[in-house]
Amino acid sequence: MKHPIVRGAVAMVLALAAPAAAKPSPKKPKPSPAPAPTPAVPPQPGDLPENPTRNDILVAMARVKPRVRDCFDHHQTPGTVVVKLVVTSSGRVASATASGELAGTPTAECVEGAVRGAVFRSFRRERVTITYPFVLKKDEE
Repeated sequence: MKHPIVRGAVAMVLALAAPAAAKPSPKKPKPSPAPAPTPAVPPQPGDLPENPTRNDILVAMARVKPRVRDCFDHHQTPGTVVVKLVVTSSGRVASATASGELAGTPTAECVEGAVRGAVFRSFRRERVTITYPFVLKKDEE
């Protein structure tokens, strides 16, 4: 059995919440339900580009740039590190080798490790070689 005071209190709250001379609001159409998600289907070989595009390379390198910056911040060695990457068709970096003025330094080794973590969009060729320069310097103030 419900308590009569509680029932009355709920009715009073509802009565206070409704405006005295409110006009009925126009009915809003119900939003249509979202379409069912399509199951994730791996891209078919015919859907993939032959090689990574210039944009694919820039995006992948932009994602590792903060880790490359951390290498400079840690070692404080300005200069250019040119990294030669071998990327497999899955988009993973198989190898990264630094060259340039900082080759063989702890900074270059750090940059190599950072770039090995890059992930590219998949492509059709078995592997590609990409050369990418990183200029390490103090931020302009």
